[in-house]
Amino acid sequence: MSTKINIRSPFFVFIGDSDLIVAAQTPSVAFDATKAALYNQSVSLAGVITNAISNLTTVTRVTGNFGTTVSSATPRTVDYTVLIPAGYSNTGDGAQTISVSVVSDQPATLTVIAAAATTYDCSHFTSDITTQFAVSDQGVITGPLATGIPFISVSDDEFEPNKTGTKAKKTISVHFKVPGGYANTGDTRTCDVSTEQLPVVDPNTYYLMRPCHTDANQTMTTIIGYSTTSNFTSGDSWSFNGSCYNIGQPTAEKDTSNSLGNSVQFADCLACQNQTGVNSVIVQANNFFRLKLCSNGSTGYQTASISNQTYKVSDRVVDSSGNHYTVISSSVQTYSLTQVTVSIVTGRNCPATTITNYYILFACGTSYGTSTHTVGYDQGTFGSGDIVQDSNGNKYTVIQASTTENAGTKISIYISSANNC
Repeated sequence: MSTKINIRSPFFVFIGDSDLIVAAQTPSVAFDATKAALYNQSVSLAGVITNAISNLTTVTRVTGNFGTTVSSATPRTVDYTVLIPAGYSNTGDGAQTISVSVVSDQPATLTVIAAAATTYDCSHFTSDITTQFAVSDQGVITGPLATGIPFISVSDDEFEPNKTGTKAKKTISVHFKVPGGYANTGDTRTCDVSTEQLPVVDPNTYYLMRPCHTDANQTMTTIIGYSTTSNFTSGDSWSFNGSCYNIGQPTAEKDTSNSLGNSVQFADCLACQNQTGVNSVIVQANNFFRLKLCSNGSTGYQTASISNQTYKVSDRVVDSSGNHYTVISSSVQTYSLTQVTVSIVTGRNCPATTITNYYILFACGTSYGTSTHTVGYDQGTFGSGDIVQDSNGNKYTVIQASTTENAGTKISIYISSANNC
């Protein structure tokens, strides 16, 4: 979608409480231009664009510099591609974007006569900047510079490293002499310029996590934790200092006052459904999984509510018609998308090829010549001689594959743990 907005001030939101507990996320709200809250865009006299920025996500400018002067103030529309951050209903697999347009006025180039009658102010100064003000994650300041304008001083030489984990707005005051040709030439002016300071790269990986069981009189809660000593996979269960948690999807958010910290002891633990406790109930019995259709990349699919230990992010699953999907996220609440019934895990991620194979099977324990046919699978899913089984535990030997769909009843299969019939 494309939305046009005017420059507005950024806003900040913080959610957190004690003991690693935060309210469970409900990804039912779509990310849009209002939530992106782009700001800081300007267009110089020469038509050079200072990019808009967002405190929430990555912003990429699509429109090129205009590169021409104008004789009167002219609205300029600049288009951006904005990455949808985690935690929204349209987040998808993390690569989805929206289009946002921002309007700024390009100031007019004054004639000599007009300039002589004009008071030079901060809008002129902003347009004259040739090297934009920037602050590194460590707080090192670059610029600003403006051709022909002597700076007297700036309010800050450097800033502290940004260890907040999020972008931070930084503003400095620039004291300078007004250049020649204006009504106030030679006067001293002070103007503020702003930019965003990126956060110091965080070595930690953050995850949404839920306890495997809790007191019977408590509601289910979600915590945010991180690890510097273990790599987790969504859907796994891990024990932290003796308490078992289900690992949810990674998140860019963090709560530095409520983190697990480096003192945590990590260990494997049983799946959440196997966890018990005194006067406790299992709170992680079911989950919804959002799916991406491999054939066209559509992310508008989900499963019904099923066991949260069944699938992990990037698992490839198949429905009864042979359509393959990959798991892109999970939620304790429905995504309100097209619901499909999927069964077995056939691999990881969507395959590079879209060729579909149908397999001929011989049922173990039957007479030679009695064959069964499968639904479609991606090429290379099974090989000749593989021992497979269906959802009822019946075992088969894979005889051969064909790109032609066979007539009659077809079954879904998965690799058996048995080595032979």
